[in-house]
Amino acid sequence: MDNQANKGLTNFRQIAKKYPEVDPHRILANLADASGDLRRWFAAAKDAGHLDLALRFAKTGRTDPKTLSRALRDFLEFDPVFALRIGRMAVDRILAGYGYEITALDLAGARDHFLAAARRLDVEADAKNALDRLLAEHVDVPSFFRVQIERQLAGLQPMNTGHRGV
Repeated sequence: MDNQANKGLTNFRQIAKKYPEVDPHRILANLADASGDLRRWFAAAKDAGHLDLALRFAKTGRTDPKTLSRALRDFLEFDPVFALRIGRMAVDRILAGYGYEITALDLAGARDHFLAAARRLDVEADAKNALDRLLAEHVDVPSFFRVQIERQLAGLQPMNTGHRGV
């Protein structure tokens, strides 16, 4: 997936350079729409600073939760609103079983950064409610993932077990 994302970013940069008179936002949107695989364009949009497109691609393209988690971490200080939105998606996708070799540590990182973004925006209570709702929506979550969230919501120190999940 990362190689495809790099190709997307490279293609976008080449076309934007070749046609400087065309709005780069429009170029990126057109490339992504034409490809039929929006998830591979998330990184290109994010790296090019088109965060509105990155959110759209992440929502509709089922971007990998580890990719979302990295973006969440990277944008926590720079753009906490973007980080919060991406963070919720990362946690949701992990709990839904998406991703390759996802561990409890991956979930812990996504959860912690999501809550950190919420604290920066003074919406931590809302974020904790969102985590509670996500657990309710994903009834088949493995217990070691469920415990990660439940302990956080209860105000206990989460256990980073390192168990491999879905």
